[in-house]
Amino acid sequence: MDSLDPRRRAAIPLGAEIIDEMFETLAERWNRFGAKAALQQGNESLTYSDLARVSAEYSALFQQSTSGRVAIMDRQDIASRARYLAAIQNGMTVVPVSASWPASRVDFVLNRANVDTLIDTQPQPLLTGWRWTADRVLPGSINRRDPTSQLGDSHRDAAYILFTSGSTGNPKGVPIPKRAMQAYCQSVIDQSLVSRADRVSGTFALTFDVSVFDLMIPAIVGATSIVPNSRAELLEVKEYIQKNNLSIWFSVPSVIDVADKLGSLVEGSFTSLRRSMFIGEQLSMRQALAWSRAAPLSEIQNVYGPTEATVACASYEITPGDLTNQASGPVPIGRPFGSTKFTIGSTRHDRELLISGPQVFNGYLDSFDDTHAFEESDGVRWYRSGDIVRQTDRGLEFESRIDRQIQRFGYRVELGEVEDAFLRAGASTAHALIVDGDLVVAIAGHDVGGETTKVAHARLPQYMWPTSVRIMDQLPTNQNGKVDVKLLASHFNDVRRRL
Repeated sequence: MDSLDPRRRAAIPLGAEIIDEMFETLAERWNRFGAKAALQQGNESLTYSDLARVSAEYSALFQQSTSGRVAIMDRQDIASRARYLAAIQNGMTVVPVSASWPASRVDFVLNRANVDTLIDTQPQPLLTGWRWTADRVLPGSINRRDPTSQLGDSHRDAAYILFTSGSTGNPKGVPIPKRAMQAYCQSVIDQSLVSRADRVSGTFALTFDVSVFDLMIPAIVGATSIVPNSRAELLEVKEYIQKNNLSIWFSVPSVIDVADKLGSLVEGSFTSLRRSMFIGEQLSMRQALAWSRAAPLSEIQNVYGPTEATVACASYEITPGDLTNQASGPVPIGRPFGSTKFTIGSTRHDRELLISGPQVFNGYLDSFDDTHAFEESDGVRWYRSGDIVRQTDRGLEFESRIDRQIQRFGYRVELGEVEDAFLRAGASTAHALIVDGDLVVAIAGHDVGGETTKVAHARLPQYMWPTSVRIMDQLPTNQNGKVDVKLLASHFNDVRRRL
């Protein structure tokens, strides 16, 4: 174990040449880090020497892939994370899938991404039509099949492909180029956020793009990534931080509220933390103040970035003045970092945030989804974020969305995809909306009931399940024949008042 206290040690600056050759030099660096723990979960750990060995032993398997794309089944364990890092080091395109997803979603993603290799910790095959053998590198199974289609050239250089919620009813593939991943890692290294002495939280699932920070940044600088044993341990924030002596924290802001309700935010209880970062949802000053009392030695950052701009591209560091004055309202998303550029105002909204720079992706896996994703101005190609912002003296503040996309438990959720699941389950009409912060759905149709909800749930990952489903004879409409959202919301509020 590194004896240097991470709270007192300055982060080790790394030269740009390390990031420029990131994929080629990872194994070399891991061998140099040697017996230091790279990944830890409870009593299990893998050293950097282990990572280098695992990567070398998987190399022959990866070379057999025709598509160059490998799916990693995430079971929230260190084996899946070691496989992810090995695939990246070997130049593969990683497609993370989750064991918590419905089988239909896993199958859709594997087919759409044209994956021909799936590695899983589970020793038995999950899917029909795949040839499988035991994994002799780490416990589990290796599943193979022939590629389902020819790949276009535009996304062959992707480091990873994530699938986010899609408004058409199916997940939307976001290929992140290797140069974008390198640019993101470079920007984090340039900010000296993590040092070799650090013990970094591993709160994000592989299907959440911020897992790139959890894994890649420690793997580059030689820090240790600590994976929680379970979701329950993650929610027991105090025990997770103290037991593992964490120095870097990164999570969605809603974890603060859960910890507060459980009584975990005891004043001065997180003294090992030197930096805390929050992303994926709007962070409030109230939440930041509550966290700062528990972590008095920690700097606190609000971090912003859509998946299409590779993990994160802007941040705001909360100042002592913010905390002393007990400012209220939302924490700003701040200013762009690295080589990212922002401009405000698009052809569809005068306050839509547009993003450009090396971290921005080239386009979606399905080019149809690119239709409204970009616009050009003065020779610059800008990504339309869909976020409505306003300029303040502390940087940009997020106000709303231009569409019906929401963030739930840090994940992007298109309300249209939730509605589509209920329509496919037998409802004739369905409308999803937010009422008092909760995702709710109203449905109507012949023979709809509890079974309709079960079938819809079977199509959606759990983070997209509505808090409440109301069955109605028909949904209220306005004079234009569209769903009257205000009146519909009042129906849910009436039920709550009666309860």
